[in-house]
Amino acid sequence: FFSLADLVLCRGGASSLWELLLWHIPAVVAPWRGASDDHQLANAACFESLGGGLLWREGVDRPEDIPDLLETAWMRCRKRPTGRKSFSSSFSGDNVCRSLWRVLTDTDRRERAQ
Repeated sequence: FFSLADLVLCRGGASSLWELLLWHIPAVVAPWRGASDDHQLANAACFESLGGGLLWREGVDRPEDIPDLLETAWMRCRKRPTGRKSFSSSFSGDNVCRSLWRVLTDTDRRERAQ
């Protein structure tokens, strides 16, 4: 369903964040505080550093700030390439892993985000 979205407010699961990066969909990520080893916070911080959107910390940041964060994420991410990825019938786990690796190691993307 992410492929249909223009903007997302979500938790910080790695698969969800990867998919948002792949589809170039801006997001505000609210990591689940109960995640083991606070891995969702780490995922969200990585997502933010890659230019995917912004982090909102439950219990730290104010809920009333979410609309402004969503607008900021939208405005920042609108400047990114807008071409959405399309999946072919050859979509497989191997393709997902290769695509994820390209996203995570694309230094040009990270530099553009800064």
